[in-house]
Amino acid sequence: MCRCVRGRFSPPDRHGHDPGGRGRAFDNIFVERLWRTVKHEDVYLKDYRTPAEGRLGLGRYFGFYNHQRPHQSLGYRTPAEVYGLVAAAKEAAGPVGGARSPPKNARILV
Repeated sequence: MCRCVRGRFSPPDRHGHDPGGRGRAFDNIFVERLWRTVKHEDVYLKDYRTPAEGRLGLGRYFGFYNHQRPHQSLGYRTPAEVYGLVAAAKEAAGPVGGARSPPKNARILV
């Protein structure tokens, strides 16, 4: 679909993004919902004092969000369970009793 931008019609770019799609309600709905959840479940409750404290706290929160917090839209499972990160972490740990941390290149789901 072409949009009229500054008096000219512009086709979507090679990625399918519409150059004149500013202000479309559903474009960022998932990201907006995520940040609403982060703010209400973590930021407003913790009241971080410094950027460094905020980064550390948000890192902990996203670990909780991905590995411990059940999500209604995922059938009350965690993203780690749904997207196979639990199996990957267990595989990285090696044999039972060999506690190792997940690989540094492990994906973080948000």
